Amino acid sequence: RIHCQRHLLLRHSRSSVSSILTDPVSPSLYKSRPIHHHQQQHRCYIPLTKDEEEEEKSRVASLSDFAKEQELRKLNREIARLEMLKGINTGELYTWSGKYKALARDYGMPLLVWYWGVWGGTFVLSYGAIDLGGVDVMSIMMKLDVWTGWDISANIKPEYGKIGLALALNEVLEPIRLPVVIMTVKPVMDRLFPPKF
Repeated sequence: RIHCQRHLLLRHSRSSVSSILTDPVSPSLYKSRPIHHHQQQHRCYIPLTKDEEEEEKSRVASLSDFAKEQELRKLNREIARLEMLKGINTGELYTWSGKYKALARDYGMPLLVWYWGVWGGTFVLSYGAIDLGGVDVMSIMMKLDVWTGWDISANIKPEYGKIGLALALNEVLEPIRLPVVIMTVKPVMDRLFPPKF
């Protein structure tokens, strides 16, 4: 059995919900009860008990549509703030991979669609540059055969060679492509799908 240190967040009535929107990281809102185990100790975080969940559902059901929207706006702003604080704490706020993880969390599938759209765009540009630039792909393949001892050039068509070289070149562009995706996905998605809250 996994024993947990139970953190009960939001032990509240209507007044405590209002307080977490205005001062969500106040220590007075967090209650903990350690449970010890002779071998190992884990921590589980239980935001609401079942009774508290039902109480909150009843409270939300009594709100008007306007009140719900205002509360969601406050919650989303506070979630964004807490995620930023977490990113500062872990250092991920200052890395490209951390920023990409944050975007994946916030945008999900639209981010994947945008990334692969940009990837496809750079592939087309790479292929076009090879084709229009008159790059001798077969000569490159023969040099690769000399270096590796393979016999690729004798078993591949020139057109496939262009595609392979374009794919390789496209992967080389990843350090440039990823920052472009990260910097453009938010304005593009917010323009196409304006946030409701």
